[in-house]
Amino acid sequence: MKKQAIVSLILILSMLVLLLSSCGEPGIQGTYLDANNHVIVEYTDGTTEDLGEIKAKPSEESKESETSTPADDPFTVARVDLTDDLHIVITYSNGTTEDLGYVGVNVSPKVYKVVFLDIDGNTISEQQVTKGNAATAPDAPVVADKTFVEWDKKFDNVKSDLTISPIYKDAESYTVIFKDADGTELKRETVVAGHAATAPKNPTKTDKVFTKWDVAFNNVQSDLVVTAVYRDKNTYTVTFKDYNGVALGTVSVKEGETAKAPVTPTREGYTFKNWSSELTNIKSNLTVTAKYTMNSGTNIIDVSTSVDGKTLTVVVAVKGTVKFCGMEGSFAVPSGLTYVSATDGDGTVTNYSAGTIYFMFSSSNGQNVTKETTLTTLKFNIGSSAPETVKLTTTISDIYDQKYDTVSYKVIGQSIKLK
Repeated sequence: MKKQAIVSLILILSMLVLLLSSCGEPGIQGTYLDANNHVIVEYTDGTTEDLGEIKAKPSEESKESETSTPADDPFTVARVDLTDDLHIVITYSNGTTEDLGYVGVNVSPKVYKVVFLDIDGNTISEQQVTKGNAATAPDAPVVADKTFVEWDKKFDNVKSDLTISPIYKDAESYTVIFKDADGTELKRETVVAGHAATAPKNPTKTDKVFTKWDVAFNNVQSDLVVTAVYRDKNTYTVTFKDYNGVALGTVSVKEGETAKAPVTPTREGYTFKNWSSELTNIKSNLTVTAKYTMNSGTNIIDVSTSVDGKTLTVVVAVKGTVKFCGMEGSFAVPSGLTYVSATDGDGTVTNYSAGTIYFMFSSSNGQNVTKETTLTTLKFNIGSSAPETVKLTTTISDIYDQKYDTVSYKVIGQSIKLK
């Protein structure tokens, strides 16, 4: 029908658009061809109008053929459409199309409300969808003992308001059996399809470590036998050291077991408290150091040490209940050690002469010191012939308070382990 009928139709539509535009009437929503070959116009307010029958003019070839039918005629109109860019398009019975031009109307697309419900009728998603477009389905809620099948309505080409509900079916159940590596059954349970089984407590063996279960059971879809997997235990070394870094011994421990200290260490003027790390559930090579608590006392001259290879560091500090103003004293360098240097604390002056280290301390304001303070830090080289233990003999020649009265004191830590 590329003839007068189509031209007339376009003129009618154009005049109709102009008339509606000037009157402020609703715009055209779309067009279609009904069963009687009439062109129907849909308006944005939901009303329709019949523009009359389209009478296709047969082609010359169909006139000459006695067996020809309207459906054979390429000029028989099959459909009339209004495109998104507002053109009238004719589709003929042979599948060809013809664009008859721009209609010239400002069409507002129809929008519909699409609501998705859960199994109890509660809204889980509400969407505004333009006519002909698809809604986006939410994830169907998980329902105990049921399996989601589908939504009860199609929503890929929305042409009206829709309320969509989920369809479920009773879920199947499966048996999950947990076994130890030797086949011993540890647990048996029934699990709804798609759900997870609950594993028993990880099994244990004296000489092995549990690592995993051999198959996944977080989404059960069949009967399952789940078996424990083990590996051999590793052996680790735990090294014990005193507070000053001197080794006290080592022990070998199976993975996950408890290390036993070879000795309970002692330190003059201190009480052993604990080791620097827990000795239970050993899972790597470990070095632990003894920790102590100082015993109470007044003006404790603490000679503490640390050994690093061939270097000995000695820190001389006043600890405990501190109450003094000045002090003088000396240290005799033991055989096997070579004096290297001294780093003075606040208020201390240190000198070395002929195998003896001399020091003098006085408070900066002439008042008693009342908090722990470091007097000096000494460095020595350890000779190859040095014994396992040496004594750093300490002589305090004078110690006094702010009234220059002699005060009590105690020296600890003079016996030094080098190895």
